[in-house]
Amino acid sequence: MSTNGQQLKLRKVMTLKEYIQINRISQARFARRCGISRSAINHFIAGRRYPNPETMRRILLASNGEVKPNDFFNEAMLQVQR
Repeated sequence: MSTNGQQLKLRKVMTLKEYIQINRISQARFARRCGISRSAINHFIAGRRYPNPETMRRILLASNGEVKPNDFFNEAMLQVQR
């Protein structure tokens, strides 16, 4: 018999880069969906900048909830560990 913890599936992080690639959309198109610049999207993907709370909300909505705030945090933590 397994416990609830064992039954839970761990959700894979969906990076912004992965979302754009999987959905076959351009950075410019996704930026328009979010109401921000293409260069901002490029900076987020490259890890040079991180979205503020309002921009993160826009990314969350534009990605239908697939790219979450923690996904940016997890990616940043992986870079620190390298």
